[in-house]
Amino acid sequence: MKKNILRLGIVVLVLLIAGVLWLNNDINQKKEDEANKNAIAVNADFSLLSDDDPNFEKWGKVFPEQLKMYLTVEK
Repeated sequence: MKKNILRLGIVVLVLLIAGVLWLNNDINQKKEDEANKNAIAVNADFSLLSDDDPNFEKWGKVFPEQLKMYLTVEK
C-alpha cells in the first residue's frame, strides 16, 4: 500500500513540475512577443499616418497585427 502511495506521489510531482515548466515557457514567449511589439512601435514613423489617407500599406507598417486581423475579416 505504501509503495502505491509513493508511486502516485512521484507521478503527481512529475506532472506538477512539467506544468510549472510549461507555464514558465509560455510566460517567456509572451514576454518576447511583447518586447518585439514594443520595438516595432518605437521604430514606427507616425508622421506618415493621416486620417485623410486610408492606405492600408502605410497603416500596416505601424500596426501590423491590426492589419492582419482586418484582412482576415475582409475575406
